Order: sequence, then structure tokens, then C-alpha cells
Amino acid sequence: IKGSSQIQSRDVPQDHVTPGSLDPAMFLFYVLLHVAAISAQTYNVMDFGAKGDGTTKDTAAIVKAVQACELSGHCSLVFPPGRYLTAPFNLTSNVNMIIEKGATILGSTDRSDWPIIPPLPSYCQGREFPGPRYTSLIHGEHIDNVTITGGGAIDGQGHVWWDWLHNKQINNTRGRLVEIMYCNGLYINDITLRNPPFWTLHPYDCENVIIHHVTIDNPADSPNTDGIDPDSCRNVHIYNCSISAGDDNIAIKSGIDWCGRNYNKSSENILIENCQFGSGHGISIGSEMSGGVRNVTIRNSHAKGTQRGCRVKTGRGRGGIVQDITFENITFDDVGMAVNVDMFYTDLPPTNATGTPIFKNINMIGLSGATSSPGGYNCLPESPCHNMILEHVSLKTQGQFNCSYAQGTSTDVSPKSCL
Repeated sequence: IKGSSQIQSRDVPQDHVTPGSLDPAMFLFYVLLHVAAISAQTYNVMDFGAKGDGTTKDTAAIVKAVQACELSGHCSLVFPPGRYLTAPFNLTSNVNMIIEKGATILGSTDRSDWPIIPPLPSYCQGREFPGPRYTSLIHGEHIDNVTITGGGAIDGQGHVWWDWLHNKQINNTRGRLVEIMYCNGLYINDITLRNPPFWTLHPYDCENVIIHHVTIDNPADSPNTDGIDPDSCRNVHIYNCSISAGDDNIAIKSGIDWCGRNYNKSSENILIENCQFGSGHGISIGSEMSGGVRNVTIRNSHAKGTQRGCRVKTGRGRGGIVQDITFENITFDDVGMAVNVDMFYTDLPPTNATGTPIFKNINMIGLSGATSSPGGYNCLPESPCHNMILEHVSLKTQGQFNCSYAQGTSTDVSPKSCL
């Protein structure tokens, strides 16, 4: 996407891990960001007619600015301080969307502004209702090298959607706040996201994704407002984020049931670290994991007031394999349940081997703090959990760990381990 002046140095990652510690593909992504910074042009949405007054719809101006970016090849798309009311719009490749401090993009509360789009191919229907779904406020498909940054905010004004859902006034699944699909090179930092109609930040079938210094601030009672949901994504680094949500703070997904198995794209090679989690349902994998989840590390993070701490969930009918997962050095304060490995998330009878999920090689290491319950492992009799590791755990809690059809080992665990 294209424009006129050079990108400011703040738009290129400065505080990430050193290149020597990166996957080669991730390092290439950093190189491309720096190359883009040399040649990119700048387009200010005000120059295309945006008012930024919070009442005038700025959709047409924003779309014109994006189109200019697309013609340019690489660009910075700038929202200066103001309140930009808009219908959903699509991004394009090679764009730095800079929402400056003091600027907020506001989602339209007119439902007719939100187009209906097809369901995701690994879900085959909307997540809440059969059939298609509403688009996201900020959307993009088959685009590469996308940055969202700048110190400002995106507010979906989701309260109207939550009321419509409660009052049974909608028949299609609500839209996400930000959904980027089929993207190689997605970089989101220094931004606040709040009040989505449904999930907040949803990278779908993307690779080389970096999300850091993002604040997500959703009400605890807002329905299904997950924080960050990497879905069938590869090579993902999430760090230094603060997330409060009305559902899972983070949920790593890969499609659902037969549709997810048929799409067959796992979420893999994911690192989440140095994050703070507030209200919400926990740091989760699943329950939509039918395409598989593997090679995930979640470490050096703190949960305060979440319903769950370390959570891995699935159910009969999902199928898929969750393997090689590590939660390490996670601290808790006023958390409901520390460990929640649950294969009974769906209330279904036993099914065939294809629809039976598998959990193996899940490590919980260095967990500590105050919880209401230690939790445990609730696995399927036809598919026991294999090689569960529980080490160096010290909880101020009530009761003991509980295990059902779980095999593994434990070392230095208080309260007493059930493995």
C-alpha cells in the first residue's frame, strides 16, 4: 500500500527480541519492514475528507485513502487525533495504519453498515448462528505486510451488538473488531482495542505474526469478547500485552469439528510471554482446535481475577491433536482455577476415532499464586491425556488437584499432585 513520506522510526519494531533468536521467516519479516520504511508514502485520512468529529461517517474518506495506498505500493495510512466513525473497511497489502495517540476509530452502530460475508472455511458456518456472518470492523484477506500501530484506539462500540444478541434481534454471528485473514507478515503494536461486537483480534490462517504492547479492555460481562485468537496461524509472537475480556483472554484455535479437520491447518510455533491478564476466562487453547495445535509456549505472565489460569479445552466431536504445549512461570492472583485441562467441553457421547481429540505432551511448570481451586485434568476414557507434566507448582488454594484418565509425572507440587 502506498503514500508520500517516510514512515517514522516508531513504526518499525525496536524492542523485540534480537534477530538471532528469531525463526528465519520472522527475521525476514523484520528486514521487509525496514525496507518498506525507506520507500513508503504517507496518506492522512483528513486529506481525503475525513472529519474525525465522532458523528460524521468517515467511511468514504477512509476507503479512498486505502485505495490510494493500494495504488502506491507501500504507505503509511495516518489517523491524526480525532474520533473517526466508520462502517467496516478493508485494508490492503504493505500498509502501516498509524492511529495516532488521541485518535479513535469508532465502529458504526447502524447494523446496515456491516456487510454479511461467508463463514470461515474451517468453521463452515457462523460461530453463533448457522450461515454467514457479519464482517469485522477492520478486515483484510489475502494481504501481506500489514502494520497497525500509533498509540491510538479502535472501539467497536459493541454495546449495541451485545444488546441485540441478548434481545434476540440478530440472526448472524457478530463481527470481530479486527480480523486479518491469509496474511504473511502481520505486525500490531502500541494500540488499544475495546468493545468489539464479538472477538477482538482474530488473525486467521496467517503466518509471521507479531503482536506486542497491545491493550485490550473489554467489560467482564461482555459476551464472547475474546482478547487475541490466533486461528490456524503459524510463527506467532505475542508479548507485553494487557488483556481483559468477557471470554478467553487468549484462545489459540484451529477450526471446529469436521470442518476444521477438513481444512487441516494447525496453529503452531507460537510464543506468548510477559503478558498481563485481567478479567476473562483464562489463557486458553481451544476449544476450537480440530486442525491441531502444537509447539506453543506461554511464559512469564501474570493472571489476576481470571476465571481460569492455564486452560486447554476440547470435547468429543472436535478431533484434532493438541501437543507439545508449555505453560511456564505463570503467576496467579485471585484466579478461579489454576490448571484446567478439560476434554469434556462439549456434552456429547463417544464418537469415532476421527472425531475423538488427543492431548499429549502438555507441561505446566513454575505455576504459583492464589487461586480458589488448583483444578486438574479431566480427560476422556477413550482418549486419555498422555505425558502430562506438572512441576514446581506452589499454590495458595483450597482442595487438591483432580485427575481423570490422565497419565504423566509431577515434581515439587503443592497442593499434592494427582499425576
